[in-house]
Amino acid sequence: MKTEHNDRVKILYEHLIDQDALIKNLNEWTTSLLGSLRDTSTRIQETYDDFLFHAHQSADVAHVVKLMFTEIHEDALTMDHYYYIVTECLNTV
Repeated sequence: MKTEHNDRVKILYEHLIDQDALIKNLNEWTTSLLGSLRDTSTRIQETYDDFLFHAHQSADVAHVVKLMFTEIHEDALTMDHYYYIVTECLNTV
């Protein structure tokens, strides 16, 4: 009777060890997955920030081109205007 009890305890202990190993593996994989998700979300945020930066630059350049077009067609483009336009273009780059 005692031997049978010891055998059952041994089987339960082995299952417990297996469960512990499984839990450790799951924790490692979950940690790895969360790290990958964090890295991916960081890259997405950086890409979005770059997009916003370039979108604002494009809007600034469009504004400068509009000013230049307006000034040219009004025959009122002076050297001051020209330098202003060049400066604005350089500032957006």
